[in-house]
Amino acid sequence: MTYIDIKLFKDIAKGMALLLLVVLACGRTMGAGAVLAVGATFLCAMNGRLGWAVIGYILFPFLTVMNPLIVAKGGLTGTVLRVGPMLVTIALLVSGASRSGHHQIPIGMIWFYLFIAAVCSIGGYYPSISFLKIVNCGILFAGLQLGFRNIDKRPQDVMTMRKFLIVTTSFVIWGSIALLIFMPSAAYLTSFRSVLAGESMAAAEAALRESAGIKLFVGVTNQSQCMAIVLPSSIAWLVCDMFFIEKRLSAYHVTTILAGIPLIYMTRSRISLLAFVVATILIYFYCLGKINIRPRLRMKLRTAMTGALILVAVAAGVMEVRNQAITKWIRKTEEVSKDTRTVGEAFTASRMGLVDGLMADFKRNPLFGSGFQVTREMRQVFKHHKGMILSAPIEKGVLPLMVLAETGIIGAAFFLVYVIAFYTTCVRKRYYCCATLHTIFLTTNMAEATYFSPSGAGGYLWVLTVGGGFIIDTIVIYRRRLERIARQQQLEMMQMGQRGGV
Repeated sequence: MTYIDIKLFKDIAKGMALLLLVVLACGRTMGAGAVLAVGATFLCAMNGRLGWAVIGYILFPFLTVMNPLIVAKGGLTGTVLRVGPMLVTIALLVSGASRSGHHQIPIGMIWFYLFIAAVCSIGGYYPSISFLKIVNCGILFAGLQLGFRNIDKRPQDVMTMRKFLIVTTSFVIWGSIALLIFMPSAAYLTSFRSVLAGESMAAAEAALRESAGIKLFVGVTNQSQCMAIVLPSSIAWLVCDMFFIEKRLSAYHVTTILAGIPLIYMTRSRISLLAFVVATILIYFYCLGKINIRPRLRMKLRTAMTGALILVAVAAGVMEVRNQAITKWIRKTEEVSKDTRTVGEAFTASRMGLVDGLMADFKRNPLFGSGFQVTREMRQVFKHHKGMILSAPIEKGVLPLMVLAETGIIGAAFFLVYVIAFYTTCVRKRYYCCATLHTIFLTTNMAEATYFSPSGAGGYLWVLTVGGGFIIDTIVIYRRRLERIARQQQLEMMQMGQRGGV
């Protein structure tokens, strides 16, 4: 292990200790720790300590997807974690106004879509809920734009943000492995939630040992489907960080990435597999060609990635030969011999009910849709509700159909314009990691539509993929700027020397 690896490991260890302290404070103080964390973040934002302010902005959605046995989100803690991002966004609005420039996350066009969504929701199932959810999304997007705006002018703060993202992605992987070793029933919370709710931890551990069915791994997150989309996104971010920032095979990165890959299988989620495949293709065929390194080093990184993929493929082949593990994963059943569905039917069967519901919502009003982030059932559920509705969770599954069903053809057209504008800006400004990780985020939305769910997994995935990718790109751009200045200074010195010689 080199000196650089040791220094990186020490920085991560310090960050992990701080994160564990905050997690314990939020999970064991009945809300007092969450209040303290939000207050400290707000003060940092108001006082211009951008790095720590953005860390808090990343931390709050991260805590909301935490395993409830680690951080219980009921009572004051849950309320504070919802209100916190709003307060921090206000503070970032004040501090961000002083940072001039045009370096920002390219999501400006999404405001037009939110406006159209508000118009389309007037005739939707439950307009008041739609309007509140639009405001909630607006707070997230405003925080992303303001908090990350022109951060290239604050290199020390950017490095602080980057290190914290290494800590959170590492916590997802190593924390989940630790939970699997010391509290296995908590690591499989989705499968044994009912046992844990009614009996002791010992009873849940016994049920886990006796279970012969599919066990869904949640790790440090609150459910297996959340882990299924957070995990490949975390691994992809670590790979991008290693290639673009470290520009070498960092021992810590490689170890963490390899440790995280088996966890993808343990979630037993097909979308996790798809996201991992898409991430691999994008990084291998797109990102590797964009890194500013010598061709020899690029070939070395490509060879290392090829070797890792071959290792994964061999392991998958062995598992398939031994007990048809991959087939069971794709078909999501332990009774493969009795499953008469085609592979395509098995892969899409769990989402067909959601697809039918979305198409029914679209046919109700093809032009304007049925309302932003609401369902037909909400009319009955909240029929006698009085006051503001703060929580109205939904599950719609497939993002393209969700956009079409909620905002109709008009909204879908504006959303498409936003997506095109996002990628064209990324290409023009060379935000390669931001574009790559956003694509992985979109891939996860083909089964878990979290794109407009800032209070759930969507909030953390936004700051991890889009915000995290932007952080990596910013560091690359800053380094490129320093190299350009150094070359310019060297050229000027050469010209002065030539004039002096004359």
